[in-house]
Amino acid sequence: MTTAVVKPSIRFKFDPEKFVASLAFFASHAKGLDKLKAAKLLYYADKYHLIRYGKPILGDVYYHLDYGPVPSKALDIMNEAVNPYQLRGIPQSNLELLKKHLKVDVEEKKHPTFEVKAGPDLEVFSESELEALRETIKTYGHYSGRQLIDLTHQEAPWLKTERNEEIDYRLFFEGANDANPEAAEYLESLREHMNVMFALAAPS
Repeated sequence: MTTAVVKPSIRFKFDPEKFVASLAFFASHAKGLDKLKAAKLLYYADKYHLIRYGKPILGDVYYHLDYGPVPSKALDIMNEAVNPYQLRGIPQSNLELLKKHLKVDVEEKKHPTFEVKAGPDLEVFSESELEALRETIKTYGHYSGRQLIDLTHQEAPWLKTERNEEIDYRLFFEGANDANPEAAEYLESLREHMNVMFALAAPS
């Protein structure tokens, strides 16, 4: 009996500094930034950069949740900041980094929001990443969380995956008329490299 080989998803290294700087950037430009809206803006910033330059900004792992595609590592940190009594095992250095730049406003609010304490460290970004953040806030910053959910529910990363399933980054390109073909080719080359490494590491 032959066992099917499951090829790995494309993974990038999560960058907590870029996550916190992105969150601080959005909080300084969008009012009422709760974790739901933040997760959607992070998704659109990652998508913008990925389909044009071949890699996301955060390096996070996205999952299909009821509210749309969600950057899982970023969400864990935001959840910890909003409710520190439910420990999730995240590195405390990541939480401290968030607290250095942002505070959580929970007073008289159903959904706590992030507010800027110290401006975002824009030095951590490349010019193309700053472009992605600026275009994201320009295009989506005025939408409510509910509106952003509806928008992401119309896109391939959510439509072509099941609940709690990891989202393949290649799905970000589907239906994106402004995608750069060279970015898609670069992403595919990463997948091929990962498949080779996976095959070499697999027991014979």
